[in-house]
Amino acid sequence: MTSPSESLRVVAATKSGTDPASRFRVRQLLPALRGLGVEVDEVMARPVRRNVGAMLGPLGAHVQALRQWGRLPALSRRYDVTWILRELVFNRRTLERFTHRPRVLDVDDALFHQRAGKAAPQIAKLARCMDLVVCGNDYLAQWFSQHAPVTIIPTAVDAARFRPAPRPSRNPFVVGWIGTSSNFPNLEVAQEGLALFLRRHPSALLRVVADRRPDLPLVDAARWDFVPWSESSEVQALQGFDVGIMPLADTPWNLGKCSFKMLQCMAVGLPVVVSPVGMNQEVLAKADLGRAATDAAQWADELAGLAQDADLRRRLGDAGRGVVLRDYDVPVVAPRVAAALRSVT
Repeated sequence: MTSPSESLRVVAATKSGTDPASRFRVRQLLPALRGLGVEVDEVMARPVRRNVGAMLGPLGAHVQALRQWGRLPALSRRYDVTWILRELVFNRRTLERFTHRPRVLDVDDALFHQRAGKAAPQIAKLARCMDLVVCGNDYLAQWFSQHAPVTIIPTAVDAARFRPAPRPSRNPFVVGWIGTSSNFPNLEVAQEGLALFLRRHPSALLRVVADRRPDLPLVDAARWDFVPWSESSEVQALQGFDVGIMPLADTPWNLGKCSFKMLQCMAVGLPVVVSPVGMNQEVLAKADLGRAATDAAQWADELAGLAQDADLRRRLGDAGRGVVLRDYDVPVVAPRVAAALRSVT
C-alpha cells in the first residue's frame, strides 16, 4: 500500500459531462483528492452511434465498448489504479478485465437489477475482476460483497456550493423536485398526494427542475411549473424551494438509490418529505430533518404541516444541513475515497 505522503496516479473512466454519477461521485472530488496526493485523470466515454446495440444485439454491446473505451486498457497502464464508474457498457462486462490492475469499480445503483435481474450474472463477472468495489450504500454492498471486496462510501454533496440562501417569506410556498427525466416514474408516486395538497393550499406551488417537462395529469396545470435544469443554475433552483421531496416507488431498483436528491435539498437547508425506501430511511434516522410519506394522504398531510410552520421548516432544514456537513460533505468523503484507492495498491 502506498503511504498517504506518496502521490498516487489514477485514471477514472466516467460517462459524460452531465451524467450525475460522473459529476458527483468522481469529478467534484478531484480537487480535494489532489490535495490528498491522489492525482486523477478523468477519461469520458467517446460518443457512440445511436442504436448500434439494438441493431447488433449482444455483439452491439462489444462494438459500443470498442468505440467508447478501446483506448482505456492501454492508457490505464500508465497509472497506479484504474477507477471505473459503473459498467463501461450498459449491463455487461466488456473491456474492464483488460485494464491495468488494481481496478476499483464505483457503483451508485443496483446494476444487478437491470433488465429485470437478467444483468446480474454479467455484473457478478464484472465485480469478480475488481480488486475493490466502492458502493454508495449498504444495500449495494451486501450484493457486491458476494463477489469482491467492498467498501461503502456515500455520494458527496459539496456543501460550500450547495448552501442555504435567504428565502423571503412570500407566496407561493414552493414544493420542489429536482432530477433527471429517467426518474419521472418516481415523481409520479407522489402525484396524487401533491394534487391533494395543492387543492387544499391555494397559495402553494409545485416546481419540477429537470432536463425536460414531465407529464402530471393529476395536478392542475396552473399549480405547477417547470424549470429546465442546468449545472450553472441547479443550486439557485434548489434555493428557491421551501421544501424538497424525494418520492420513490418501493422497488428492488430503488433500494439501491443513494438518496442524492434528498441530500442536495438538505445541503441548502431545506426540510424534506421522502418515501421511506432504502437509504432514505437511513438518512431520515440521522436527525429530525424531514418527514416520511407512504401514501397520498401522508404526502398531503406532511407537506401541509410544513407549509403552516416556518419555524419547523427552519429547524428541520438546519438539522439536515448539519447532517450533510458531518457525513456527506466533500471534505468528509474525499479522504475516504483516497484511502480506498490507496488500499488496493
